[in-house]
Amino acid sequence: ASPMPGLPAISTNIAFATLGDGTDAGAVAVNSNTLGKMTNSGKTYYIVPNPTNPTQVLSNISFNGTAHSWAVAGANGIPSFNGSVNSPSNFNLTAPQQNASVSKAGDFVIRWSGGTSARVHVQITSLSNSSIMKYKSELNDNGSYTFPASEISGFSGDCLVHVVKYNYTTVNSGGKKYYLISEIVKNVTVKIN
Repeated sequence: ASPMPGLPAISTNIAFATLGDGTDAGAVAVNSNTLGKMTNSGKTYYIVPNPTNPTQVLSNISFNGTAHSWAVAGANGIPSFNGSVNSPSNFNLTAPQQNASVSKAGDFVIRWSGGTSARVHVQITSLSNSSIMKYKSELNDNGSYTFPASEISGFSGDCLVHVVKYNYTTVNSGGKKYYLISEIVKNVTVKIN
């Protein structure tokens, strides 16, 4: 993924879970990787890597259409459940290019290639004012999306462009619905003038 201006590109796998309204649901794992548990403002979150173990890495996690299998032990009103979601496959963000200058007088075209068919989310966010943002979700994976010039007229300066390919499934357990999501995020920074 391409970073903020001046920072090097990074690639990392992250696993994250929150259940209910931040309820401690016991142990949570994905593909046999137990996620670190942390509590903040009375809410429990599960994440790898996490602040108490920042060097923990995920093993047996691939982004090539294979299953990401989740196991939740259950506690405090959250039932025990298991489920899996197939990951999207890796892809390339082909346009715009990193550090490109884009005119807001014209349409803003985002293109990607490769990977298996998945749902797509595209987003543009101003780096100087995060409240200036446009996004579209649940797009067909057809390799491009165009924001009309009228939708980007409020942007100026450095912006972050995200393309997220994702799959999700639901697990029904204990009368509740839980969403399992697998996603790949690609970013570039551009300058909109």
